[in-house]
Amino acid sequence: MRRYATAGTVLFCLIAMTQVPLARPAPQGVDFQPVEASSVSDVAAPFQSVAKGVVVMDVRVSDRGAIRDIKVLNSLASVTQAAVNSVKGWTFKPAMLAGAPVASGITVAAVFNPQCLFLPTASAIRPQREPQGATASGFQPAGVIEASVPSCPYGAALLSASVILQASIDATGHLKGTQALRDVPPFTASAAQSLNSWKFAPARLNGNPTESKLIVAFFFRQPATFP
Repeated sequence: MRRYATAGTVLFCLIAMTQVPLARPAPQGVDFQPVEASSVSDVAAPFQSVAKGVVVMDVRVSDRGAIRDIKVLNSLASVTQAAVNSVKGWTFKPAMLAGAPVASGITVAAVFNPQCLFLPTASAIRPQREPQGATASGFQPAGVIEASVPSCPYGAALLSASVILQASIDATGHLKGTQALRDVPPFTASAAQSLNSWKFAPARLNGNPTESKLIVAFFFRQPATFP
């Protein structure tokens, strides 16, 4: 009887272990292409603003590429509305599922550095509001876990600049590559270097981690006395 009880206990443990859900990449047979930006415009901050940090937005896009909703996940005093208004003027390519356009979403972050200090500042991003649930296509956009504010490049001639990068995030949440949607040398290099240090939560498709896109706009402003 003791042996039987022991075997039964082991069998119960094995069954329980097989029922533990594991995070798996989205099935390879699923043909899904995430939302991408097709055109973007400058992101500006109020001239009197001294806010420094990151605004994070969950942007929901229709199957025609139109913005349906923008939910602010991380707010920053005096610049949040300016960031939202800027994104409202952008256009997007809708997500594609099995060759057909579907409603989906994309995370957009706006980084503000009005003092344009020489040293970047790392800061943990803890959204004030929970992300929206998955879209009708079963897609949950990637999230921002940790971000950094870039420094101004030495010798930059412009007093202000806005760089916009589109990042490719893999199914493990790592940065695969970037595409400059708005390139303003030498600020673009500083923005890309900062983005390399960010940490992301991967997007999910029907609950499974998957590759996605994420857009980050970097706003730089140099002090008037900056050499």
